[in-house]
Amino acid sequence: MTTTYAARRLAGPCPGCGSTDAEQAFVGRDFLLGVRGEWTYMRCVGCGSVIADPQPTVEELQAAYAPSYRPHRDDRSLVERVAEPLARRETAWLVAHADPCSLAVDIGCGAGAILRRLRETGWRGQLRGVEPNPEVAARVSKALSLPVDVAPVEALPDDARGAGLIVLRHVIEHVRDPRAVMHLLHGAVAPDGLIYVATPDRRALAERVFGRYWFGYDPPRHLYAFTREGVHGLLAASGFSVVAERWDYAPQMWSGSLHNRLNVSPLFARRADLFASLLNPLVGGPAAVLGLLEVLLHRSTMYGVLARRV
Repeated sequence: MTTTYAARRLAGPCPGCGSTDAEQAFVGRDFLLGVRGEWTYMRCVGCGSVIADPQPTVEELQAAYAPSYRPHRDDRSLVERVAEPLARRETAWLVAHADPCSLAVDIGCGAGAILRRLRETGWRGQLRGVEPNPEVAARVSKALSLPVDVAPVEALPDDARGAGLIVLRHVIEHVRDPRAVMHLLHGAVAPDGLIYVATPDRRALAERVFGRYWFGYDPPRHLYAFTREGVHGLLAASGFSVVAERWDYAPQMWSGSLHNRLNVSPLFARRADLFASLLNPLVGGPAAVLGLLEVLLHRSTMYGVLARRV
């Protein structure tokens, strides 16, 4: 049986292409932390980006960023430690494209992984972070001996302006008004400076396989799931010109999506953590191959684009 969703207009224009025409994509649940509730996601007919409409309430989002939220934790799993050399390729790429002697600001720095990797891969200029969670900000500042401002992305501190590189890694999908944020950052980056936006690409092969269980959707924390076209449109509308882009190897997106799917199965729910692990050869082997295929086809969940202020 084929389900048909009625088309309707979005509450506001799509930040990727400006269209207000959309159709329902799915009704999502929080598979990661189990916050109660359901959220409707609409698919923009212009660029294909998926948008939470209506957006979650303030209370719902506060519950969804519990202390156990992974990006706020600085403990690394065995898989993350083994994959660290691969992860450093991203910051080495940034160092190669930007001026490594300039100020670099990581907005929404979380546990500080990008700041640490920038330093380790050759960034010689000043590094600073911006993080809305005060406890996480204090911990990162102490661990890395770097300034970390406590502020939301919508209220960028004055001393974080004039950066040669602004990093917005897996942040833009969390903010309520991406275009307003990008216009703010256009004024914050130095003339001829660069901004790096990394966000899940909704065109990922894993999304085609898992649909609403795709790890890149992450309801209700992700308010947007942009396509590549949507990201390019957002950057162009905000006064940036694309310089380079990358799709990173991410087999963990396959195991994470499988975990989401198993979580709703009465048969596997209690064993989802054990079964849907990259350490399980029945999962890790196929995920490794499929992750490589995604990179080769430029259809990986982990998408990043570097753009210059114009």
